[in-house]
Order: sequence, then structure tokens, then C-alpha cells
Amino acid sequence: MNYKICDLCEVTSSRRIFAREYTTCGVPFFRSQEVIESSLHGHAEPMIFISEGRYNQIIQSKLPVPKKGDILLSAIGANRGYPWHVDIDRFYFKDGNVIWLRNFIKNCNPSYLCYYLGRETVITSMQRASEHSAQGALTIDLIKSLEIELPDLIVQQHIVNTISFLLLKSL
Repeated sequence: MNYKICDLCEVTSSRRIFAREYTTCGVPFFRSQEVIESSLHGHAEPMIFISEGRYNQIIQSKLPVPKKGDILLSAIGANRGYPWHVDIDRFYFKDGNVIWLRNFIKNCNPSYLCYYLGRETVITSMQRASEHSAQGALTIDLIKSLEIELPDLIVQQHIVNTISFLLLKSL
């Protein structure tokens, strides 16, 4: 059955962090570049950070922060559309450069959704749909309206298990 992404999860971004708030150590701060590296290689070395104090300020303001199991999508540049299934805690990311999928409904396995979004045909489709701007940028509205095929949860889990097994074998 086909669903729009907005029917499966919340599609949002982060709270704005200004360049003057960047630090050389502290809580990793991911941009589109780090999301793409994490998507393609499973890991990215952070180059920018925000202070522990700023991160704690976000949490104390009761603003959400990304957590394991969420999905981040690179939103700008030639490599926009690459998904990363978050597997770390305690980091933050750049608004406008990254789109955040979180709070998934019970019938949606986030791992399945990430594998689905990571298919080359889906990435190419997202890139083509976002070619209207000079730099090329995915928007929250574009991602919300994206339709995906979502089988029942048992089939999703079987697909996730199969892909995970094949990826482990290729290491």
C-alpha cells in the first residue's frame, strides 16, 4: 500500500544554530556533508561542534534533539536525498541543510523506510523533484508529499533482516 511520508512520521528540521555558536569541541554538529558520509560509510567525523551548554539549553527548553532510530536526509547540494538511520546519541544538526524524520507510526519500521529512501531510484527521484532551485534543495513539504510503498510490518521486518544480513556478509 502507498503512503505519503507525512502519514508515517513527523517531517521537520532542527532549531537554528548560528555560525557564531560553533566551537572546536563539544557536541558534534552535523551538516548535510556528515549526513551523506554517515549514509554512505556508516560514520562521519564531525568537523564542527556546539558547546555542551548550548546543547543542554536546547534540551532544557524541551526542544527535541535527534536520537537513535530517527532518519536524517541531506537536503542541499548535488548529493541531496541521502538518508541516514541515526545510530548515535548526543549530536545536533544544521537546519535547512538536513531534514528530520521522527515519531514513526507503529506500522512503519524506520529501518525499512531508510532502506527504501536510500534506493538509488528514490534518491534520483527526490533530486529531480528538487531541481527548481539554483543549488538544488529538498524541502520539508516535498518530503512530506513523497509517496512510498509500505508493506505490512512483518514484510518490512523481513526486508530489513535480509538487507542487514547481506550488508554484513559484504564486509
